[in-house]
Amino acid sequence: MIRTLRVGALTAAAGALMLALSGCLGGAVATTPTPAATADPSTAPTPSAEEALDAVTTVVVKPDGVQLTDPSGSVSVTLDYLAEPADAVDALTEVLDAEPVIESHEGSSHFPPSTSYSWDGFVLWEQLPVEGLEGAETSLIHPRFLVQATAAEAGGVDLQSSDGRHVGDSWPELLAAPTIMTNPSGCSGPYADFVEVDDGAGGLTKVSVDFRSTEDLTAIAVIGAPVPVSEEGCA
Repeated sequence: MIRTLRVGALTAAAGALMLALSGCLGGAVATTPTPAATADPSTAPTPSAEEALDAVTTVVVKPDGVQLTDPSGSVSVTLDYLAEPADAVDALTEVLDAEPVIESHEGSSHFPPSTSYSWDGFVLWEQLPVEGLEGAETSLIHPRFLVQATAAEAGGVDLQSSDGRHVGDSWPELLAAPTIMTNPSGCSGPYADFVEVDDGAGGLTKVSVDFRSTEDLTAIAVIGAPVPVSEEGCA
């Protein structure tokens, strides 16, 4: 808070004091010390893109993008699901310090054709155009790419959901958590973090970070996003 001081009376007193000191010290003039220079944060160099990626220690899967964060938790880079998949692949290759295994997959009645980029513990699925729907508008319901964490870490980098969960964490504890919601249709897994987006038909659809269990229902096997929560039935 900036305070405004009443200085009229103080100025007069200070003037008298200066004259008195002048007479005593043979005309010496009092000087005000120059404050020490301080560093201006705005002049600090901005890290390059490569430096920002080198600082990443955690990959955070969120419903609207993947955050790459440094040890302080600050976000170095965000990978937008609606952006160019090749840029996300390049960033993850740098962060996870390995080249991905690339595979092509045919589409089905539920999923479009795709190309997967797999690292040890993390997969990016590039969604390819469906014949006859080239140029269709993308959204979080129909993103350019999806991601899945299949391990707790990859290349020494921590892989977690937006609420701090990891593959391998207890499945019963996940289901018991008060923040966890379930999809009544069963078409997608339990979730905590979500955003709501226009479904194109005048309504809203939840898009979440989805959890899938191991076959024996003891642990989290996969953390994936973005996953639409289809509450009225599977598409």
